Amino acid sequence: MARLVLDRELDTTLIVDDQEDAREAYEDTIEDAQLTPISEPGPVGAGVATYYETIRSGPATAALCDQMLAHRNYAHFEGAELVAHCIQDGFPAVLCTNYDELIDDIRPFRRWIPSLQRPTEMDSEDFVQGLEDCLYEINHGFRPRRRPWRTLIKVLEVQANEQRFLLEVPAWSSTVVPLKFRNVPQEILDRLEEDFRCRAFVNLEAEGLDEIYFCDWQLIP
Repeated sequence: MARLVLDRELDTTLIVDDQEDAREAYEDTIEDAQLTPISEPGPVGAGVATYYETIRSGPATAALCDQMLAHRNYAHFEGAELVAHCIQDGFPAVLCTNYDELIDDIRPFRRWIPSLQRPTEMDSEDFVQGLEDCLYEINHGFRPRRRPWRTLIKVLEVQANEQRFLLEVPAWSSTVVPLKFRNVPQEILDRLEEDFRCRAFVNLEAEGLDEIYFCDWQLIP
């Protein structure tokens, strides 16, 4: 089976999930989308870059990934990292996970994740729409809701024991955003303290904490 999605012919779709029953369920979703599923049984011993090269050299034209891949040492990387790697190289990949408690881990890669879906809600049409969202950004750049804008960041609290800090984006909302240290460059980390201000590019049209991301951090002279 094959279908045209935004002028690209897609067919074989790789499923990367550490749960066999989940992979089997996704096979049905992908077949309903008129695509051909193949599953990664694991374990995946390589790092994310090496594993991606394996994907690229195989038959897959798209991918569907879970976030948590550590069960039974299935993989030593997270799904968000793999999806981000795929998108940056022009390969459509959808991240599908129950992300409410995982969004802090996903956020460092969210800039490169056009489609984040829940397995309990995603049907074949949702999956195809996710692939369209991926290909749109690969071909044309951000849609307005995903476009980042340079804006002010205000640090509210540093939680060193949890390797994160709390911040506010005045131009976005009064919502407190938790952000892990790994999301920011060292020159920002070195100055983190309560009431510290800097700038970053943020998608100010984001509708919630599951969508907002930060990149290209800058110190204020």
